[in-house]
Amino acid sequence: MTFYENLHKQIEPPTIGLRLLPCPRRWVLESLLVTLFLCLPLGIAAMVYSSKVESRYALGRYDEAVAASARARWLCITGACVGAVIWAVGLWLMLTGTIRLPNSIITI
Repeated sequence: MTFYENLHKQIEPPTIGLRLLPCPRRWVLESLLVTLFLCLPLGIAAMVYSSKVESRYALGRYDEAVAASARARWLCITGACVGAVIWAVGLWLMLTGTIRLPNSIITI
C-alpha cells in the first residue's frame, strides 16, 4: 500500500452505525408559524435551531442534533404561549375600549 492510499484510508470517517438512528424532528413548520403569527424573536431563534438539526445529524453528531431539536421545540412552545398571551391581552384591551384604533383603520 502506498502512502497516498494509506492517507486516504485514514481520512474516511468511521461508520459507527449512527445512520440507523432516525433524524430528530426539525420543527421547521412550527417555527415558521410562530415567526409569522405569534412571536417574531422566539420564532426566528426556533428556525435557527431547527436548521441545525439536520446538518448536525448529517455530520454524525446525533446528540447535538437531539439537543438542537429539543431547543427548537422549547422555543416553538414558548413563542406560541407568549404570542397567544400578547394577542389575548391586545384583543381584550381593544374590546374593553382601553385601546382605540384610529378611525382610518376601522371601516364599517
